[in-house]
Parts: sequence; structure tokens; C-alpha cells
Amino acid sequence: MSDKIALFALLVSFGSLLVAFLSYLSSRKALKLSEQEVVERKLPIISYLIDCFAFYSKQRKFASFAVSFTNQSSSPKTFSSISLEVEFVDQEGVSGKAIAEPDLTIEPAGLSYGYKKLQIPVNLPPKETITGWISFQLPRKNEREFKINSYRIVGRSVDGGESEICAYLLRLVKDETQDENGG
Repeated sequence: MSDKIALFALLVSFGSLLVAFLSYLSSRKALKLSEQEVVERKLPIISYLIDCFAFYSKQRKFASFAVSFTNQSSSPKTFSSISLEVEFVDQEGVSGKAIAEPDLTIEPAGLSYGYKKLQIPVNLPPKETITGWISFQLPRKNEREFKINSYRIVGRSVDGGESEICAYLLRLVKDETQDENGG
């Protein structure tokens, strides 16, 4: 009789071992899934420059950029601000940087290609792409002449992340109904 009880206890302990092993495998799989989910939430926003050009409007020079932002993350992201950083060199070889905020009142004249103006803040749903135009007023050459070396569009998200797009050349688009300076 005690042999039967011992054999029964041995079977119960092996059953417990099997259940514990299956539970271990299941929890390991859940851990891998949650680690993968954490990695997917930290994926960056990919920025792409589609087109860019400069134009004059109301005696001011503007630069418009058609951009595409793709949120690779599995969670929504938001650009709370987008700015244009213009790096330049003046006549004496001194370099500098000017930062401009978007001008949401200006539309790229006749060259929108069906894209809409981006609104700030830019809300990016998970795994989606948003495409649109964003325009900036370029710095004026008041006291000194300078040559612009690069245009860098920087989007800053609320979680501290940044995404940037660089352009080195802008084509100048002229409106035939206006003079050279957009007047």
C-alpha cells in the first residue's frame, strides 16, 4: 500500500514538474513579446524630403518643403514643434545659424502636388505616414551679405526625440505676375 502511495506521489510531482516547465515556457514567450513591444515603441520617426523650393511673396523670401514623416513606432507620436535651422557664411567667412519657425499662412504657390499644409503640432498615429508642405520665412540680408550652406528642418517630439531633414540647394520659383521680390 505504501508503494502505491509513493508511486502516486511520484506521478503527482512529475505532473507538477511538467506544469511548472510549461508555465516557464509560457512566461518566457510573454517576456519576449513584451520586450519586442518595448523595442517597437521606441522606434524612431523617419523623415523624408520630397521637394523644396524658394519663392518671394509680399517682398519676403520663403522656403517651402514637401516632407514625409513615418512613425515606425507602435505608439502614437507628436511633433510639438518644427523649426528651420539655416547655416550660413558671411562675406568675411564667419559662419552662423538662424532658426525660423513655420509660417502657417503661406502656401507654396501652384506647386503643392496635392499635398496639404502641415499643421503644428503634427500628430503621427502608430505605423502611419503623414505628408505635407511646411513653409518658413528665410532670413533677410539687411546689413551684411551671406551665403546659405544648408537648410535643416528639425521636428521635436514631446518625449524629447528629434527627426531632421537636410537640404543644400533650393530652386527659386518665380511668379510671373510679380516682380523679382514678390511685389
